[in-house]
Amino acid sequence: MLERLRGRLAEVWGVSGVDVDRVALTLALVEPEGGIPEGVQRVDPRHQPELPCSPDVLDGPFEAALFTELISAAQVDAPLPALVGRGMAMLESTLARCGDDPMALLAVLSPSASSPERSFIGGVEIELGRTADGEPVRWTVNRESGTQNNPNLRLAGMPGTGKSQFLLHILAAIATRSQAGFLLFDYKGDLASNRAFVDATRAETISAGAQAVPLNPFQLPEGTLDRLAPRLFAGVFASAAPAIGEVQKQRLTKAFDQALSAGSPSLDEVGKAIREVYQREGAKPDTVTGLVDQLVSLGIFADRGPSGEELLRKRWIIDLSKLQDPELQQLVAFVLLQHVQNTTQALPDAPFDRSTKTRTLRGIIAVDEAHYYLERRCGPLLQLIRTGRSKGVPVFLSSQSLNDFLHETELNEFLPNTWLFKHGMHPSAKLMQGALGLSRASASAAAERINQLEQFHVLGPADAAGGAASMRTHPFFEGRFR
Repeated sequence: MLERLRGRLAEVWGVSGVDVDRVALTLALVEPEGGIPEGVQRVDPRHQPELPCSPDVLDGPFEAALFTELISAAQVDAPLPALVGRGMAMLESTLARCGDDPMALLAVLSPSASSPERSFIGGVEIELGRTADGEPVRWTVNRESGTQNNPNLRLAGMPGTGKSQFLLHILAAIATRSQAGFLLFDYKGDLASNRAFVDATRAETISAGAQAVPLNPFQLPEGTLDRLAPRLFAGVFASAAPAIGEVQKQRLTKAFDQALSAGSPSLDEVGKAIREVYQREGAKPDTVTGLVDQLVSLGIFADRGPSGEELLRKRWIIDLSKLQDPELQQLVAFVLLQHVQNTTQALPDAPFDRSTKTRTLRGIIAVDEAHYYLERRCGPLLQLIRTGRSKGVPVFLSSQSLNDFLHETELNEFLPNTWLFKHGMHPSAKLMQGALGLSRASASAAAERINQLEQFHVLGPADAAGGAASMRTHPFFEGRFR
């Protein structure tokens, strides 16, 4: 049986039987006893970090030297044939999960080794927490069926209730089971300082103001409507700084139009264009020039950076805490989000697997302290919430209260995955009815419960009985994301 499997994989992959044995041996050494967990897109040694194996062990799955080093470094008690046999059994079970397609199996082991058209999408299933009876609450993040038409996520609750820990758990669980990247906007800096999370997700922390954010938001992706971009950027500036009026927006639009006409301007060139427009119109320095001067003097953005899918595959924590001016913090975040929105809209729709009703996750936009963005009606963020689904780019929001969405209640249909922690001033029953899909009576009952919840406990979308679902969430520090 194993000989037949070995021969088939070797023929389809175009390698030798010994190469297949090497892959099987690596699986046996790297993966836990149960085999490749459901939803994992590649062999990932973080499941057993004590084993001497690099994170990229299967990026070149048939390099003999790598396997020789692995075997010599590992403390292997079992005989070699037994380990190979166990690894072959993992290959066999995973092949069945991949629709008996050897190329789809190879995509699970090492996505770079196969073409995107043949890659296995599959559901990215994670455990969110446990019910009062101890039953696991699981979520297939990228499923689009039934009541879930997109993967957008909304968390709301007072400080100290466990929102940030839950958000980190979800991001780490997805990172462990998929190739999806994330851009996490950290307003206060406490998420970026969580070393365990950074290590678990292999994320890069970028401290805006202390270092240049390694991309150029004025580098328009191919396919962007150039004639609309100047007005969009001007609108982003006005949203971040309410003191900017209509005349200033018009000057900004002219300046961006001038700068963008030359191609992909640097931040310095954008600043120069704004100064020239102000000089031509005889305008004095104001809020606009002050903010732009700060951006330029701090060197906030690089001249070039990753674009398209490459950007969405990054795992970046954007630490905004060093920018102590709230308007500057919001401006940097809003401009970056506009670039992400431009990038996302320029991409083709993400592949959708009709058999599993799942869509490929490209990357996640996660925003902590989202009320700062919602109260300023951050246009690119609201647009991403509405349109990111088809591109495989969901938005995860964490805010201090469901009341923060009072002016965006039309977003309820785009935020089907809502979990509410303890609220000091509980939201109205009507607001909870729309957010959780409850009946009026169930919403009233949930509104009475919400300010009594214990730390890490949440109410969520309507359960089978029509009431608000409830569970104790998994905080990141417990390590249940693996």
